Amino acid sequence: SRCVVGLYGAAASSQQLTAAMPGTKSKSLIEACVESGRPEMFGNATIRAVVQHKWQTYGLRQFIGMFVWHLVDLCLLMAFMLVLGGNEHERVDETGGSAREVVLLVLLGLLAIPFMRSARHEIVQFSHASSVVAHMTDPWNILDVLQLGLYVAIVVLYLSGSDALRYVLGFGVYLKWFGVLYYLQAFEATGALIRMIFQIIVDVRWLLVVLGIVVLGVASCFYAILRRSSDADDEYGNAIKSLFTVFNMLLFGSFNLDNVGSEETPSIVVKVVFAISMVLVSIVLLNLLIGKLMMSLYILKISFVLLVCDVWYLLNPRV
Repeated sequence: SRCVVGLYGAAASSQQLTAAMPGTKSKSLIEACVESGRPEMFGNATIRAVVQHKWQTYGLRQFIGMFVWHLVDLCLLMAFMLVLGGNEHERVDETGGSAREVVLLVLLGLLAIPFMRSARHEIVQFSHASSVVAHMTDPWNILDVLQLGLYVAIVVLYLSGSDALRYVLGFGVYLKWFGVLYYLQAFEATGALIRMIFQIIVDVRWLLVVLGIVVLGVASCFYAILRRSSDADDEYGNAIKSLFTVFNMLLFGSFNLDNVGSEETPSIVVKVVFAISMVLVSIVLLNLLIGKLMMSLYILKISFVLLVCDVWYLLNPRV
């Protein structure tokens, strides 16, 4: 129900919301519960009532306001990217500059408004955190700090005319879109889904590490053998190309062995490594990953059912 999602959405963002409350110096009840690292404390009826009250009277309005500012920041950054286009070297001419240059500078100035707001909010959060390390253990706080740093880098690189601007800008836009997921946690239709996705990623993290090791091993082997082959320059010409080619080959089945059949390379070694790796990844690891995902999804579904039953009994004490 909306009540349940709102309650736990408030718990997920309470550290940011309580830090933004004017005049807050000591820890509130919600902030103390969040920093305790014990989610079972929110099973207490009193704490649930406090969370729900704060969410309905203050948290939801504050959270939506933060979401709107984030969308404004995202739209301005997208506009800057589109106006910049593919040629960032068109600088101001001697007669006063082009209209495009003026628009880009205006967009950078407008981007400074949400930047200052976000920077102020982050400073308030740092002042309320017990330590910098404790504050940076939250992945969403790390994302906020990265976005602030990337804005500064974008301004510096643009004014200096650096070729690295497009890479930093692309990464900044990616992180900004990814930040939308944080705000979607508070809504009924998307909140549980997003938290479920991140929990599943946490559950399969070590299996992903093993899968990454296999991909790196095969990519290193193919690069060492095929890098001098004229037939494989497009796919194994350097280490990055080799890694990308092997990633597509093992995980998505996109491969071509025609370029390893020439006399320049010992193709038998490549084919043996290819066969072993395909069996290990496509048959063993990927199926194990699917099974692990299904198990995690089943556990989360059971936990959600228990949560709904618990809240139902809480709202119906006579039953």
